[in-house]
Amino acid sequence: MKQVAVKKGLPNLRKIRQDKKLSLGMLSDLSKVRRDLISKLESGQENPEPHHSRMLARALGVSPSDL
Repeated sequence: MKQVAVKKGLPNLRKIRQDKKLSLGMLSDLSKVRRDLISKLESGQENPEPHHSRMLARALGVSPSDL
């Protein structure tokens, strides 16, 4: 049986955040998502809950699917 790699986290979050010149703390303040969770989502250590994706996307001015 072939194994399928499952991506975790939000693979584009770090790039979008950095392109907008936002620190983790700044994005946390804007989105109301904990800083440690944002870090884990960026590194693929955790998968986001749908409401976290929406909150982060809204703070960054992008669609959740862009993350």
